[in-house]
Amino acid sequence: MESRRHPKTVGIAPALLLGAVSSSVAVASELQPIHWFGDTSRLVDFDAIMAEERYAVDIDGVTIKSCAELFALVDEGADLSLTYGTKSFSDYHECFELPVLCLAQSAHESPWAADRLARDIFERFDLGSIGSSFGPRRPADSYRYSDFDLPPPLFLNDGFEIETKDWFYAIHLVAIADFDGDHVADVLAWFIDHAKHASYFDASPVILSHETMGGDIRGLRIIPNVLDGTLSFWPDDPMTCNRAN
Repeated sequence: MESRRHPKTVGIAPALLLGAVSSSVAVASELQPIHWFGDTSRLVDFDAIMAEERYAVDIDGVTIKSCAELFALVDEGADLSLTYGTKSFSDYHECFELPVLCLAQSAHESPWAADRLARDIFERFDLGSIGSSFGPRRPADSYRYSDFDLPPPLFLNDGFEIETKDWFYAIHLVAIADFDGDHVADVLAWFIDHAKHASYFDASPVILSHETMGGDIRGLRIIPNVLDGTLSFWPDDPMTCNRAN
C-alpha cells in the first residue's frame, strides 16, 4: 500500500526539511530553544491532520478511518497487538507522533551537538534499545549502525538514509526539545527499517536520549508505550494540541 504522503518511505509522516540548526551543547544556566527540523506548520494544522480520513483499518471487528476513532478504541482497551506492526496501520503512526510534538518545550540542558546530530545517531544509537530487523542474533558487539557492514549513509538536513539491495534504513529528525518535562532535551525522530522485497516494515516515531552525557544514544518507541500505558508524558487528550511554548 503506497503512502499518500511520502511515496519513497511507505507510510511515513512527512519529513520536516530545513537546514541544519546551529551547534549547541547546552549549559544548564540558560534555556535551550527548541530546534525544529522544519517549520511548525503541522502544529498549526494539528486539528485538520488529526481529523482527516485515513486508510480504513479493522481493529477488534471495528473499522476506523481517523485518529479520533483510533483513540476511542484505545480508551476502550481494544487489542491492537495484531494491528500495530502492519503496513496498513502505518498511516496512523502520525496520530501518535503529533501529540508528542505538541509537548515540545525549551530545555534547561541539551546533550546534543545539533550540527552533527545525524552523525552522532549513526555512530552511537543503540539499535537494541528499540528492537529492529538487525535482531537478537547480531554479534554482541554490533548494536549501532556504524558497527554493521553497510553502505555509507546519505546525510540529509533532517537525518540520514542507508540503502542496500534488500533494505532501506533511515532516521528522519523532527525536533530537539524537552518532551517529558524533565528539563533535558531529547530528540523526536522517525525510525525507518524497511525490507524492499519482503513484508518486514517499520516506520514509527521514537524519542532518542543519552544514557549519560556524551554516551550511547537509546531509543523509546512511542506507540507501544502509549498502548500499554507506560508513556508517562502522553497527554490526557491526544486530540488537542496544547503548545507549551
